[in-house]
Amino acid sequence: MNQSEIFQFSEKVESDDPICKDAKSFPSSTAIVIDNGSGTIKGGWAGEQNPRLYFPTWISKVKGNNGSEISVGNNVRKADFARGTVKSSFDENGIVFNFDCQEYIFDHIFAHLGIKDDKINHPICMTEPLCNPNWCRKNMSEILFECYQSPSVAYGIDGLFSFYANRIANFQNQISSFGNQNGLIINSGFSSTTVIPIIDNCPMASESKRIGLGGFHCTDYMQKLFTIKYPLHRNNISWERATQMKEIHSYVAEDYIQHLDLFAQQKKGENNDDGESKTIQLPYVAQTTTIISEEEKQRKHAMRVEQGNRLKEMGQKRRLEKIQEKEIELGRLQSIQSLKETDLGSFENALKMEETTEDKLEKLIEKTKSEVEKSKGIENGEIKLEKKQKKTETDEKFEENPEEFVSNLKRRRREIEEGKEKREKINSQTTGRRNTVAQSKRMKAITGIAFDQTESENDNFGMNDEDWEIYLKAGSEPHPDLEEEQAELAQIDMLLSKYDKVQTPSVNYPQEIDYQIHLSTERIRVPEIVFQPSIIGVDQMGLSEVMQTVINQFQQIQRIKLSKQVFITGGNTLYRGFRERIQRELTLIRPTNSELNVYQANDPIFDAWRGASLWCANPNLENKFEAFVPSLITRAIYQECGSDYLVEHHLSNKFINLNG
Repeated sequence: MNQSEIFQFSEKVESDDPICKDAKSFPSSTAIVIDNGSGTIKGGWAGEQNPRLYFPTWISKVKGNNGSEISVGNNVRKADFARGTVKSSFDENGIVFNFDCQEYIFDHIFAHLGIKDDKINHPICMTEPLCNPNWCRKNMSEILFECYQSPSVAYGIDGLFSFYANRIANFQNQISSFGNQNGLIINSGFSSTTVIPIIDNCPMASESKRIGLGGFHCTDYMQKLFTIKYPLHRNNISWERATQMKEIHSYVAEDYIQHLDLFAQQKKGENNDDGESKTIQLPYVAQTTTIISEEEKQRKHAMRVEQGNRLKEMGQKRRLEKIQEKEIELGRLQSIQSLKETDLGSFENALKMEETTEDKLEKLIEKTKSEVEKSKGIENGEIKLEKKQKKTETDEKFEENPEEFVSNLKRRRREIEEGKEKREKINSQTTGRRNTVAQSKRMKAITGIAFDQTESENDNFGMNDEDWEIYLKAGSEPHPDLEEEQAELAQIDMLLSKYDKVQTPSVNYPQEIDYQIHLSTERIRVPEIVFQPSIIGVDQMGLSEVMQTVINQFQQIQRIKLSKQVFITGGNTLYRGFRERIQRELTLIRPTNSELNVYQANDPIFDAWRGASLWCANPNLENKFEAFVPSLITRAIYQECGSDYLVEHHLSNKFINLNG
């Protein structure tokens, strides 16, 4: 494998968000635009092309010597993740639920935009998800109006803002194929995927659908797959690296089953990158090899020899001490034995003190004498000589024909193993009454014992506890042949470990191979969960089924209008092949012979903010439903209608009054 085919992770450079100093140059009528996404947040001034701030929705609160230190977005460091102090204002469904964290985010945005006043004197335009609950909007409005004294607020759906931005851009570029007032918007973001139909420039909220899967779930699935696949590298596969693998190497397969076959057969598809496994290098610390000089080797060898000689001397000294102790003990026992001929009374008293008998004394003397002789090396020398002779005979056989000697040992070992497996297979076979052969043999042995007991004149079986041990011993005693085979196996293993030098050849390979992971079918499995949620065990419809459900709710004429302009946006649609997959799925769903056009946002990540920025900067006083100023929730409306009230416009959710 070439070095160019191995990919490296790019480590993120930690840097703080910039602090702007031109806030006073904007008049009070200029709105502050905030794309409040569940993954990343964009903030800036209306009318500008790009947001001033772009940061993740991370909040860290660390207690220090000077009190609690709050870090938001890019100011959150990796050490905060290690401490487990990082939170988000969003739940897993992409809905704001932690408004304390949301308040920290607002503080961060306003401070970095350069607003130093006690209150906000600019209108605020914020994005929100489809069908955002009134409770979330209520708390959001209360924070903006009560804490920041904002004069007015407007809310809009992020996917519709992105659609609006691309309509304006294509109109300015005189692209007539995109920009009419009907269409189907597919927005796949960090936490969810939504399908919104638009008829006559009006979003149909009741016909819209939502899937609780997005980029977060794809990254989470990627991380889980690789922690299971490479458990030793669990700590190296962080969330950031899983995100890189997802964004750089994953793609949406136009035909999922067909692309799985490409990976299985290791073939490439129409695109040379399809069906190809990727190798990624994890960071590692290279091992340092120390070169030892010849003088150092000789010095260490001399030290080992000296230590060995010292240990030998100590062992010899201990053996001599033991021999002397045993000789003293032998002399004492022999002196007691000599009293038998000189003083019989003293001999008997000595036996009583030793708590032994005359026979035991003689045996003890013989045993001690034998131990002394062995210690002196008389008998031990003969044993060593016999072992040396046997060892020499085995070595001679090996030297005559080493390959034949080792192969005969392996062949004999294989024969013994096959015999054992054959017996185990026979013993495990069941008889007519679901008993194994081994169990049947055991029952026959117990029956034979019981039959022998009943034929005896005195049938006292069971009176003693020892009688019941027969049930444990019956059929469990090993056959003598089995014991011999086991001993022979042990002997063969010992000889093979000594003479079979070519067992497992050691292969020297670079250290970095141990720190490489391979990305294969995960490239298409991860983004596929949006189309098939059952892959990760989620009981929801996939995106194809949702699109079909939404389109089938309309009449034939409206279906033709929807399929004529399909718009996809959101950060989770940046996979290569996502647009082609949507077009393939809609080809099977659309009305027969109807026109199908699938457009992708110019910038799926930032177009929602850009659309809100354009909408706030365009007065459009002719149509109040599409104008920014009439769509604002002013302080007077907030105080009169309540904190959960929403002024509807062509880019907003529908307001449902739950208070009656």
